[in-house]
Amino acid sequence: MELNYIRVNYPPKHHQNDNINNMINVIKSYPLATIISVKDNMPLITHLPLIYSEDNLLIGHIDYNNPQAELLCDDNDITAIFSGPQCYISPSIYRSTQLPT
Repeated sequence: MELNYIRVNYPPKHHQNDNINNMINVIKSYPLATIISVKDNMPLITHLPLIYSEDNLLIGHIDYNNPQAELLCDDNDITAIFSGPQCYISPSIYRSTQLPT
């Protein structure tokens, strides 16, 4: 799986970090990914540890019997979500009326 990313409009740009080096650091620090793909209009979701290789690839192992495995072999769209450390964001740190969700 080659590492690519898509810029989205939400969350707002000032809350996004699209620095590829920072993304790679998150992947290396928190390698458990949530892999999402769609087959026959049904979402398939697997938690999968992935290793970032220096040739811009994500390397992992998925059971052959997992229905998502066949989607990883071809040129299908796959979303991989890597979550960093979790924490509570207090509304008191915001200077605007926008609050965390």
